[in-house]
Amino acid sequence: MSIINQMLKDMEDRKSPKDHKKNTDSPVDGLKSPRSMMSDNTGNRARKIKIWVLIILLIILVVMLLRLSFIYYQKSQLPASQSLQPSQVSASVTQLQQKVSEKTTKPITLNVNKPTDAQATPPVSQQQSPNTQSSTTSASASSASASAPQPAQATNAAQTPAANASADQHNTNAVSVVPIPLTPEQQAEKKYDQALAELNDGSYPDAIQDLQSTLEVKPDYLPAEQALITLLIQQGQYNLANQYLNQALIQRPQNTRLLQLKARLQIVRGHLSNALATLQSYSPPLSDDPNYYALIAAIQQRLGNYSVADQLYRQIIAIEPGNAKWWLGLGIALENLHKNNEAIEAYQRAASLGTLDPNLQAYVIAKITKLGGTLPES
Repeated sequence: MSIINQMLKDMEDRKSPKDHKKNTDSPVDGLKSPRSMMSDNTGNRARKIKIWVLIILLIILVVMLLRLSFIYYQKSQLPASQSLQPSQVSASVTQLQQKVSEKTTKPITLNVNKPTDAQATPPVSQQQSPNTQSSTTSASASSASASAPQPAQATNAAQTPAANASADQHNTNAVSVVPIPLTPEQQAEKKYDQALAELNDGSYPDAIQDLQSTLEVKPDYLPAEQALITLLIQQGQYNLANQYLNQALIQRPQNTRLLQLKARLQIVRGHLSNALATLQSYSPPLSDDPNYYALIAAIQQRLGNYSVADQLYRQIIAIEPGNAKWWLGLGIALENLHKNNEAIEAYQRAASLGTLDPNLQAYVIAKITKLGGTLPES
């Protein structure tokens, strides 16, 4: 037993200092000692102090950030506020409105140059009328005046260069019109139409002058060229007509219309052989221009070549059987060939068509009666 007791005692003596301190600090289970309580209070106070310090630092940081943001915002808005003062905006808009009102009351003069005969007045594309511009400017100025802040007094404000430029931009009191010149083709057509109107009125000298002006503008305008030469021949101005013909034939030596005019001019001058040579210098297809060969047949007939005229008339009548003048020419050729029956038939066909002028119609009737033919029923 003593040994057991000794062992128990030794075990009690071997307890750790930690257990011993615990036993001394907490003599009663579930209660803290005063030293432990003091230690806990000191730790809590230190933690609270740290938390308050952190909160204060955070507040200071937020305040500094707000201050920096406000300073940056002021700096970014500073140029706009300096470039546009309320007093300057109000004064500029007021002066602009006054100038626009003055301009709308002034009359506007249109400076339009009248085009010459070689020019026609084209459709004019004008700018926007000053009244419309003034209305638009006035509305814009009123809108700007309403949106700009109005100061208590806006007097003695200097006008800005931008306002001067805007006012000068509307300081126009005339509309310039630039006529579009006609092309040579259009000018020639205008002169040619004028000449035709004068021909219908019997104003032959004026028509000749306008046709000459047409060729000065456009020398290769064929209708005016042919009309001028024909009119000159009819008016007996043979030398001038011949001059125009020679110039035209140099440019167009195979123009059948010009060759016929040249031959007709030679016929009226009594140069039948020259007229025939002129026409025989070029031979177009018979079907393309039967009138060309009808003139050759007429010249051959006047030269006494009735057989040649007979053949030519028959060829062109086969192409155009309704031409009464060609039937008349054939009848004259047959009569001179002593083919009276055939001549009477040719004369009867010419009379029956009813397209001859009264003088030629009377001539045909006289021929039929002379040859003993029967007159066609009218």
